[in-house]
Amino acid sequence: MRTTVNLDDDILRVAKTLAQQRGQSLGRILSDYFRAALRPAAPSQLAERNGVPLLPRRTGAPLVTPDLVKELLEADE
Repeated sequence: MRTTVNLDDDILRVAKTLAQQRGQSLGRILSDYFRAALRPAAPSQLAERNGVPLLPRRTGAPLVTPDLVKELLEADE
């Protein structure tokens, strides 16, 4: 598919360099990077604590602390 996008100069420069180094088209390089960015993180890539995977914090989400958990448990009673 053919389309026009505006990229920051530094991103375009890096993408063109990668395309040249790999002998691939600019479109192939950008498509591959978008696919990789859109793929969900594999559980093995997530940090772990005590064998439990730690999920990444969503922007704007409150920080879950022991005090918050206690407060929520008490409100549920």
